[in-house]
Amino acid sequence: MRMIEVENLQKCFWVRQHHRGLGGVWRNLVTRAGREVWAVNDISFRVAAGEMVGYIGPNGAGKSTTIKMLTGILVPSGGQVMVAGLVPWRQRRALARRSVLSSGSAPNSGGICHSSSRSTCCAISTVCQQRALRPI
Repeated sequence: MRMIEVENLQKCFWVRQHHRGLGGVWRNLVTRAGREVWAVNDISFRVAAGEMVGYIGPNGAGKSTTIKMLTGILVPSGGQVMVAGLVPWRQRRALARRSVLSSGSAPNSGGICHSSSRSTCCAISTVCQQRALRPI
């Protein structure tokens, strides 16, 4: 059984261009100039029940953005995500009851762990019972 399925996942942010100086303040109010920044572009993977996965890469590679989409914090710009049979950003509360998110640098704690080091390592596991909190 697949616990996490990600197909062609994408996330694009619109970053506004800011102008400096006194004249720039007025230009910022009037114009909407900016550019698209692709944080995640066309990622696909699957994680089976009970499987642990290392998610590593350099700073700015989109690791945290991907994790936020897996937990429903961010809505993807494109692609499909299923976690434990649920669409994370549509069924966030139901997903929260079935999983654990742990932030920090403790990879043995279960759930999704990440640190802000140069190479980030994430261990993903799903909890089999809410009260027992034992990884599958």
